[in-house]
Amino acid sequence: EKTPRTLDAQHLTSADLSSLKENDPFMYYSIPAVRQAVMKGRVVDFDVELNEPVKRCSAISFENDEIDEE
Repeated sequence: EKTPRTLDAQHLTSADLSSLKENDPFMYYSIPAVRQAVMKGRVVDFDVELNEPVKRCSAISFENDEIDEE
């Protein structure tokens, strides 16, 4: 069984994130701040602080359990 790749995202620059998006989109979208921004239709804030290592997901789900009340 393969061990999922992890990424120490604490010291990534915006250039690193742009490169990651192009070269390993599954790892890029595994970053919680990126996934949340995309789900909410916002621009990804590359200045967000990432304190925990990110585990690469092999499949990304954009399902949202939150119900917007209008």
